[in-house]
Amino acid sequence: MKLLFFDTETTSVKPGSICQLSYITVDASAKPQITTGKNFFFTVDEMEPSAEEIHGFSLEKLYELSNGQYFEDLVPEFIDDFKESDFLIGHNVNFDVRFLKHELLTLGEFFEPKNIFCTMAYYRDICKIPKANGEIKNPKLSEVIDWLNISEKQISDTSENYLKAVEIIMMLGLILPQHI
Repeated sequence: MKLLFFDTETTSVKPGSICQLSYITVDASAKPQITTGKNFFFTVDEMEPSAEEIHGFSLEKLYELSNGQYFEDLVPEFIDDFKESDFLIGHNVNFDVRFLKHELLTLGEFFEPKNIFCTMAYYRDICKIPKANGEIKNPKLSEVIDWLNISEKQISDTSENYLKAVEIIMMLGLILPQHI
């Protein structure tokens, strides 16, 4: 079984452009298990100020980090990993999948994941963090990590803490296999 844990940073909250794509693939069928991580930055032409406030990437910084390459320039380097994965896994993964599908569709490429698994939805009724009005809220990834008592030391060995945290959640068996 091939699992792909991923996250995106985007130029807005509605489908616009992906400016960073980070992921870890885990081939659980290989012995020993094979784990690979990849991180891509993309040049974009515009950015909503609110998006830049969230991730901190300016247009100039993205140009520098991506060496001037756009999403379409790098698709061949990652698309097979996504197409060959049995599960796409992430925190609020529907948001990321929506952006990925939108970006690919603008290039004439249709993409539909085989299966998706959302850690935010999974942990919502487990963490049971109340909103001010008493309803249960969708937990932030940091809140899930706190709830699981995963220490900063456990996730500080990678620059992609988000992806490492999701991988740790899986490795520790904290998402039951029947839910994947």
